[in-house]
Amino acid sequence: MEIDERKLIEVHLLLDRLFDGEAAEEEALEVQNLIQKSPDLQRYYFRYVEVKAGLHQLKSLDSAYGSSLEKNYDDMFFELAQYEKTAPEMKLPAAPKEPEAAEAPAESRKECFQVSKFSIFFLLLSSAALIFVIVYAHLVSMKQGVETATLTDSLNAQWADENGPLEKGSRLFTSRDGLRLRAGLAELQFDNHTRITIEGPAEFELQAADQLLLRYGRLYASVPPEAIGFRVNTPYARITDLGTEFGVISSPSGDTEVHVFRGQTVLAGDGQKTKKSVLNLTAGSAGIVCDNGATMKTIPHAAHAFIRKIDSRTGLVWKGESAILLTNLLAGHIFTAESDGIEIDPAAGKYVAHENYVAGTERQGGFSYQKINSPFADGCFVPQGRQPQNISSTGLSYEFPKTSGLFHYNLSDRKTAYDTKTSSNYPLHLEPSSSEKPSLFLHPNMGITFDMNKIRRQIPTLEIQRFTAECGIAVSVREALKKMYPDGNIPSEETPSADLLILVDGKVRQMLTGINLASGILKIDVEIQPADRFLTLASTDSNQSFRYDWLVLVQPELKITPAEAARVENKN
Repeated sequence: MEIDERKLIEVHLLLDRLFDGEAAEEEALEVQNLIQKSPDLQRYYFRYVEVKAGLHQLKSLDSAYGSSLEKNYDDMFFELAQYEKTAPEMKLPAAPKEPEAAEAPAESRKECFQVSKFSIFFLLLSSAALIFVIVYAHLVSMKQGVETATLTDSLNAQWADENGPLEKGSRLFTSRDGLRLRAGLAELQFDNHTRITIEGPAEFELQAADQLLLRYGRLYASVPPEAIGFRVNTPYARITDLGTEFGVISSPSGDTEVHVFRGQTVLAGDGQKTKKSVLNLTAGSAGIVCDNGATMKTIPHAAHAFIRKIDSRTGLVWKGESAILLTNLLAGHIFTAESDGIEIDPAAGKYVAHENYVAGTERQGGFSYQKINSPFADGCFVPQGRQPQNISSTGLSYEFPKTSGLFHYNLSDRKTAYDTKTSSNYPLHLEPSSSEKPSLFLHPNMGITFDMNKIRRQIPTLEIQRFTAECGIAVSVREALKKMYPDGNIPSEETPSADLLILVDGKVRQMLTGINLASGILKIDVEIQPADRFLTLASTDSNQSFRYDWLVLVQPELKITPAEAARVENKN
């Protein structure tokens, strides 16, 4: 019967508390009940006691390694557990059959084997020597260092002089001296496939094949199922993984924060003042050990407090964002935007200053597709509708519904629109609560195309899954029309009405027609496949007039997820 690893960790923590004399009565009974029910746990318990006793005796043999012994109990115990799971069953020899009845011998002789005290002493000495050899070999390997992980990437990393040059691909060893990252970011992968991202300044030590000491700094750990039980130690805490993704902050003051993003971890205090309390943290929860280990409590979870992925080739720094805003892409960034705002002339395909259009005039667009000097936007155009027109730099085309071919405002992320008829500025939002959200002002007639392959090259470890947004006519149009027509008699050419088309590689994925004030807030949700390249947004004037068609897209974004998570989701 296999030992359940989660149950094993639970029993191990309880045994630690029991042997340290800090377990409550109910915990001692729990250990007893668990061990009684499982022969495998019984054998594990006996070896636990044996190794615990041997290590206790060996502490006095080499004081230089005393702290290392104390910190590496768990490695040896879990190795024993693995052996219990894989070792072949031992078959006892069958009892000899009793001979058939025969004549009783004249005299029955009894042979007694005497065991001398010397034999018992020799047996005990041999056992102690065996334990010593095993532990000493372990200590020697710790002193010399064992290859445990690989530095898979770094970004602006500045290592301490004593660590020497560390390049991508460098093998990392267990060492009591540790590593010091003065600044920048480093990503390392243990040989058990646990991936760690560390933010400098930080000092850490690889203690074993599945164990890391973070003296101070910040790290993010992604632990696969096959590496369950991976542990991060800090000066006053121990974090034991149960198949998770979690972040750890170890401050110079001694505080330790743990934030769990997936799965479950066990947070235990490890200081002299600690009462050996334990917090079981699940996804979306966080805990802290503070006051030099004297206090442990839950804290609010910080969703974007840790850098989870880096890519030195592209400069990618990902903190777990679930989406990329189109407004950021137009500013030339993936996850951060400039504060100056964006405005693009759709007829010229150029970035321009705000309010550059001629007040009160309408501009005529042409059939040509204009390339944009942008890292992620491919180009833009003015929909005509009289014949197919190019919508990408590779020659994709689409025939839009017939339009006036005119436009007035530019494509922008502006928050207000200046109305020349009423000589007033009006806010561009769908409701007051969305006034501060990122948005695109897509007043007809205009279109823009994004090259998703250019985006993918910047986020090679992330995958685009969907395009989503909310859209509608800005509610401030009511105020402008009321000012223009106080009697409520609004001419048809002044009545807001617009169409919105979402195309992927030249094919319509979603179309919203006749959008007006009564339409309210409409949802856009388009699935993006890995092979899809061009995303096109186009607005047209459905009633051949674009006056007061203040079409706004709120929170336009590409939903993303780690590539490995997307593959697992698709497989399921």
